Amino acid sequence: MSHALKLRSHAKRDPRKRQLLALVAVAFLSGPVLPRVKGQAHSSPAVADELRAARLMEFNLAAKNADAEEWNKLDKAYSDMDIKYPHEVAVKNDWAQYLWDRGEKRLAMEKWEAVTKTDPKNAPALSSLGNGYLGMGKIKRAADCFTRASESAPANASYHFDLANVVFMFRHDLLDAAAPDENRMIQRALSHFAEASRLEPLNVEYAKAYGDVFYYLQPPDWTRALTAWEHFLEITPYKDFAYSNLARVHMKLGQKAEARACVSRIQTPEFERLKARLNERIDTE
Repeated sequence: MSHALKLRSHAKRDPRKRQLLALVAVAFLSGPVLPRVKGQAHSSPAVADELRAARLMEFNLAAKNADAEEWNKLDKAYSDMDIKYPHEVAVKNDWAQYLWDRGEKRLAMEKWEAVTKTDPKNAPALSSLGNGYLGMGKIKRAADCFTRASESAPANASYHFDLANVVFMFRHDLLDAAAPDENRMIQRALSHFAEASRLEPLNVEYAKAYGDVFYYLQPPDWTRALTAWEHFLEITPYKDFAYSNLARVHMKLGQKAEARACVSRIQTPEFERLKARLNERIDTE
């Protein structure tokens, strides 16, 4: 069974895993999907201008369903830029991403690999390689690339988020001597979800993923989970979802009055059945 199929199979049995599945499943369909040259700085305005022009040309060609001759002109534009700026990794990374988008995945991966050989800490290339390997089902290589990206650019929240997702979703595939059991992998994922959320405190997706992982942690740390879900409540427009999770965590902490208060704040009709189940659990557990 492929990794993508394993994900779908496991997700059917686990509603919370379904929530996290959405964060990484797209990688199996198309590989790198993050904004081009994520976290990458250009060394000169001229390089930045030429790359913007190339991206605009690519957008226009795709919009009008251009023929091969017109695409060849853009191929040549990237080749010329690479000759003109032989030491600009921004050019090489953008060219690789362009090739990936055009379906030339092998060539794209080769170019990103070449970048990391000359610049082993080039986080954008490492991140793109990680997404590429993830799309190919090479989980350990993907995790290694995401690890190196997060270490090379520790202030970039998205690199921590990418790594946390892979470590959490594929924790059984990544067990090794350093992390011989599932819970250590969950702890590792939790630390990177926490860092992503700390670096971008208004990112709802990061905050939700961080809160979700506490349900898997052994032994549980419901005090930290409560803090995570309270932060999610502060920033999310989906207040009822936040209150439902806060009610669960308060129950785990034995705080029935606080749990009831959270349930009472759930308002939307689609949460009525869940609201009833939560009230029943508060009374019986």
